[in-house]
Amino acid sequence: MKTARFWVVALSLGAFIACKKKKEDEPTPQPPQGGASLVTLEGELTNELTLDATKKYLLKGQYIVRQGGVLRIPAGTIIFGDRATKGTLIIDRGGRIFAEGTPDKPIVFTSKFAPGERDRGDWGGIIILGRAPINGANLTIEGVTPPIQYGGTDPNDNSGVFRYVRIEFAGVALTPNNEVNSLTMGGVGRGTQIDHVQVSFGGDDGFEWFGGTVDGKYLVSQGTWDDDFDGDFGWSGRVQFALAIRDPFGADQSGSNGFEMDNDPSGSANQPYTAPVFSNVTVLGPIHRRGAGRSANYQNTLHFRRNAAVSLFNSIIGGFPTGLRIDGGSGSTAEHYSAGRAFVSHNVLLVDSGNTSGRYRGGQGATDSTARAIWETVGTSNVTVVDTNLSLLGGFSSTTPMPFWVFIQGQANPTLRLPSGSPWATGADFSNPKLDTYFQQVPYRGALDPNSDWTDGWAHFDPQNAQY
Repeated sequence: MKTARFWVVALSLGAFIACKKKKEDEPTPQPPQGGASLVTLEGELTNELTLDATKKYLLKGQYIVRQGGVLRIPAGTIIFGDRATKGTLIIDRGGRIFAEGTPDKPIVFTSKFAPGERDRGDWGGIIILGRAPINGANLTIEGVTPPIQYGGTDPNDNSGVFRYVRIEFAGVALTPNNEVNSLTMGGVGRGTQIDHVQVSFGGDDGFEWFGGTVDGKYLVSQGTWDDDFDGDFGWSGRVQFALAIRDPFGADQSGSNGFEMDNDPSGSANQPYTAPVFSNVTVLGPIHRRGAGRSANYQNTLHFRRNAAVSLFNSIIGGFPTGLRIDGGSGSTAEHYSAGRAFVSHNVLLVDSGNTSGRYRGGQGATDSTARAIWETVGTSNVTVVDTNLSLLGGFSSTTPMPFWVFIQGQANPTLRLPSGSPWATGADFSNPKLDTYFQQVPYRGALDPNSDWTDGWAHFDPQNAQY
């Protein structure tokens, strides 16, 4: 059952840090509970394997499901990742995973260490690869040694089902700029079903898509170190109902963003373009009031760059030093919006009154006025709200304003609903042709429903203290 609390969902800041810095010594592994045996998963899988939810599993090294292999994970299964070997689950092209949890029995991938000892980077993460189109040749997925290629020609390629799954304390760097994210998808096709996935306290990006066409619904990125949603190499999927919650003091020295989207690292015109479509996203950044402390490594709520053509609709975003940043002028990112190939429409941007100059930024050939024009002129019915105390904005309120990050601390299952009286409980619009039948037409903006809580039961917002 839910904890009875106010419906407080405010832009985040708080002195409490859920994940400590790594200790010099190795933390104590947590023993399997309930008398369950611990089974090691390592090497390669080339046939079909069904796990047993009554047992606990340990990922060691790179556990690869090769072409023809099928890994079935039943509801309620717990899988630990090994830090020493950077345990990582990899679904290769032609391999399939059926991780099918339920609202009351999610599948959990997590740290092997005991409560209070867990940290970002305690294991590798999960990588799913497919044969859907990408915009480069012979690309290999980052974070894997030896290299494994991804991508192909089938937009409907099917890598399986990934549903009601939590990924906690993952994300490691094998070498600089060669990291395993919490959930990495390379060339994954639209036949793959991904929904109700939470990534928490990852050591790099939360969700990263390298090309492909895969869609996603009901995604949560909590306390991610780098970017929450990162797309590259021609990803053209669709995402609806996505929530990002930032730890005010947890950010990457390379610069952390809510969104970071590139066509490819060089900003080429290679096609397919990185052109995903998002609707009903809520990004709660590290800033909740003027002058509050946070990491200096935070950058942009939205960073669309290097010829990406991202469309964003019906979303509530803010709490970063910069709101919308557009890089690249003529023939690049900005031109996609003026040419009608990409749209930002019916969104709400929350801005700290002490940093109004950071609402819109341009770079690499685009000016600040270019970014502003995309939001205010090219964009349709976007709203910018400026106030000293962001915790009072976005329709989220309480008798005692509270930063969202503080609100969720110590709560495994807080109630996350948009109050019915919120100004953002209406105003969504689905008339743009990019919002096809995949998107559920709802009246509200942002990820949270005024009438129900889609995180209820399966999500967990206090994984540091969870008992496994």
